[in-house]
Amino acid sequence: MKHLLAIDVGSSYLKCALYTADLQLVAHVAEPIVLHIAGPQVENDPEDWWSAMRRGIPALLREAGIATNEVGALSFCAQMQSVVLVDRELNAVRRSIGYLDTRATDLFAQHMQRGWPRVAGANAVNVAASAWHTNIAPASPKDALWKVRWLQVHEPGAYARAHRWLDVKDYLVARATGRAVATADTAHLTCLYEFQGEASQYNRGLCRRYGIDPRLLPEVVAGNRVIAGLLPGAARELGLAAGTAVVPGGGDISCVALGTGATAEGDTHIYVGTSAWVAQSTRKQRLDVANYMATVRSCLPNAHLYLGELETAGVCLAWAAKLLAGEGEAHREPGELEAEAVRSPPGARGLLFLPWLHGSRSPNEDAFARGGFVNLGLEHRRCDLIRAVFEGVALHLGWILEALDAKLPISGALRFVGGGANSALWAQSLADVTGKTIETVASPQLCGARGAALLAAAALSPETELRELSRDIRAARVFVPIAANHALSRTRLATMKAYYVTNRPLFRTLSPA
Repeated sequence: MKHLLAIDVGSSYLKCALYTADLQLVAHVAEPIVLHIAGPQVENDPEDWWSAMRRGIPALLREAGIATNEVGALSFCAQMQSVVLVDRELNAVRRSIGYLDTRATDLFAQHMQRGWPRVAGANAVNVAASAWHTNIAPASPKDALWKVRWLQVHEPGAYARAHRWLDVKDYLVARATGRAVATADTAHLTCLYEFQGEASQYNRGLCRRYGIDPRLLPEVVAGNRVIAGLLPGAARELGLAAGTAVVPGGGDISCVALGTGATAEGDTHIYVGTSAWVAQSTRKQRLDVANYMATVRSCLPNAHLYLGELETAGVCLAWAAKLLAGEGEAHREPGELEAEAVRSPPGARGLLFLPWLHGSRSPNEDAFARGGFVNLGLEHRRCDLIRAVFEGVALHLGWILEALDAKLPISGALRFVGGGANSALWAQSLADVTGKTIETVASPQLCGARGAALLAAAALSPETELRELSRDIRAARVFVPIAANHALSRTRLATMKAYYVTNRPLFRTLSPA
């Protein structure tokens, strides 16, 4: 049986992972990609993703000792809510605008924060129209729809050359196959796609409401089906065989849930990578406008994930490590940071870190929110600051979990995945904050790639039951809450909430013009 090749595109790294036909990990590599940040603007160069694949795939096959003709399928997982505009030749007309980008804040305010009545600060008529058709609404300036509108206004030349609006993995699929398509999960996050069984389609009324040309929107296909063979030119560039089956896969949120083993009704997982989220698998549809949470489409048929996001998580630790590095000090790996952090006691000697380094998403949509260290004193050492970062991210995720539990009660253990799940300190902090048992899995940083590989396996063997395969993924480590730390964490979470409420009016005032 041939091998399965999964590509997982994050904000800072592109991972290539090779699996056997029975989904055993053979080898994996990670290639860095550049995240361009200039004030509110956050972009990636699509050519950088392709170049990372050109480097990573041959290196992966060499490491595994696998010939190109032994790869049976190529599948994708990627960050979502980016905007990649491509021309008729499927070339990107400009850099991709990333999910963290807030450049459309003023345009969003003009369209969604005017009129009466309002719900959670947004125009209630627009929210109701969107929710009726899609169960979600473009209630944040970070939603991709507003970035497309921003390009209409501010870069009309680039917009005029656009033939399709794609997300990250959809661009790579187009580059590999010559087909511009989306999957149900990425189509849903346009806030324009209405699910009606066989009649599912982009809603033209919503397109008119938000000023989106429906001709930009790609065909929607199943993520667990072969859509084409790898083009000869793309095959030469990637070091693969022409005609290799290409499977579209899914967005990171749904692929991670699949690769985590959290696909049964009510299964809840926490992901910490560059960003973070809390998600529960469900067939129910929920919308919580006040807490900016909703059920989004999964890569599984007729399934959803009820979701709340934290925009900056693992990147907070990288930022702190760089900020606190001594003169000439080498880059420090996460394990080294954790070893220093545990020299500080739980609670970081009263130091609280607020992880809103590029705004807040759930449970408070606030593009102007900014974080930092609170209660910093002369007695604090570097180990306290680093521990406070670990704990601050965990506290905010606990806040999201409270809002999720209010709509869809949580039972059982929580699966913790992503690169952050390699940290025992983060896992224990989450157990202490939530009061729940936390489970991690083997190679937690590869859960997205594992989900993409599962979708490839289903594409090559249509009789494959994805949920059954996913449920075979077992816990590798278990962390239980420590009573004293749980009580301390609850007090600290209450302090974080109070700080946000008190200081929210000041965030916009302090924001640079």
